[in-house]
Amino acid sequence: TKRLVLPPGERQSGFDEWSVPKEEIVAKTGVKLLRRVVGKDVYYFLSNTNDKMEQSDSVKPIDGWFPLERLEKGGKSIASVAGGDDYFTEPDRVLFMDPMTGNVGKAKTRIDGPTDLMEIFVHLEPNQSLIVRVCKDQRTFDNFFETKPFDNAVLNAPDWVYYEPSGKESIATKLSWNVEFIDGGPELPASRKIDELKSWTEWSDPLCDKFAGTARYTTTFDLPKPENGETFRLDLGKVCESVRVKFNGVDCGCLFVFPYQIDLPPELLAATGNTLELEVTNLSANRLRDLDIRKVPWKIFRDINIVGTDYKPLDASTWDVVPSGLFGPVRLTAIRPTSDP
Repeated sequence: TKRLVLPPGERQSGFDEWSVPKEEIVAKTGVKLLRRVVGKDVYYFLSNTNDKMEQSDSVKPIDGWFPLERLEKGGKSIASVAGGDDYFTEPDRVLFMDPMTGNVGKAKTRIDGPTDLMEIFVHLEPNQSLIVRVCKDQRTFDNFFETKPFDNAVLNAPDWVYYEPSGKESIATKLSWNVEFIDGGPELPASRKIDELKSWTEWSDPLCDKFAGTARYTTTFDLPKPENGETFRLDLGKVCESVRVKFNGVDCGCLFVFPYQIDLPPELLAATGNTLELEVTNLSANRLRDLDIRKVPWKIFRDINIVGTDYKPLDASTWDVVPSGLFGPVRLTAIRPTSDP
């Protein structure tokens, strides 16, 4: 097998030379896309991001029908290389896999009459990513991660749920938070109750300035009664750096990149006394800064030198204190399953 690596500035000219068509979703939206064949399945990785992976008004939501392009090269398509192109027109063989939450479901599909290409309905929020798997052979939901085919099996994954805002005003959780430092060092700062979300390095506590680890933020609130299959999308605003979300005692997932959003399971919603726990973990930078300020030897490795970006010996004592913790604003937005697009 021959592989050719093209530098960024020459990729499009190379694609044009070898008649590699750009996926329509890329041409229309600018979404980042990787496409590859694994066994007899075709995978697409979609990422609706800007180059800096940060919050930006320049990144817009993606919402619409898009075809899965047949890659023609020497008379062969992606599908034929993978063992046949019939699965490009099989509606029950397209799986969406959310790499952030682990949710899996069958995508909404349709056949475009003029092109005979299968189209999928895609909704991506800014900075959201999605894995699309087009399965050559139907297989059971319990085994769909396997590459081997499951003949005569029915793909029984649940349908992918597409949500839209229900039109109700967002609920801002302007509540008090109990903060408890649960893991990390060099010492655990004291627990406290706060009414304003900001970096814990702004709490006038020297231990917070040097702490690296995890703090648990806990609050309680009531919710209006959901209607017509509604649930709530939790938006945590700004987080430095990662957060594990627990709602009413159930682990709902870990978020480590903007947007820090997660859809709460409808069965967990209660009218009163909902408990939200957010276990926020910061970077290790403040801990390293403190170690170098106190000249504590920590760069103890058998076969590597610790250097900075300038390839000089690393001295973290000159670093600024890095913002850490939950910043918010924390909002809850009522959402509902969409009708057919």
